[in-house]
Amino acid sequence: MTGRNPLHGKRELIAEVAEIAQIPRPDVAKVLDALADSIELTLQSNGRAKLPRIGILDTVQKPARSGTGPDGTPFAVPARRYVRFRAVDSLRDILREPDTTKEVAP
Repeated sequence: MTGRNPLHGKRELIAEVAEIAQIPRPDVAKVLDALADSIELTLQSNGRAKLPRIGILDTVQKPARSGTGPDGTPFAVPARRYVRFRAVDSLRDILREPDTTKEVAP
């Protein structure tokens, strides 16, 4: 990213990618929609979606368990699948580096 403004939604992401890649916005929108569709299909079939330089999306099965309500009554929590994201090491390292853009008081 160019670091000008934080991305807030799809429109801003499309504009940023279009500017960086010098590609028309409608083409970027089509690519993002196709990427999202591909990831959905992959996760529905219990696959892993690897996003180069970003991370991996996959599904994890959470087993059924028992829970307790606020009044102490027990209830059953059903098993479910959820999406897990794991960032690549290089992305995690960027986030761990101290922010050198802030001025330090003398």
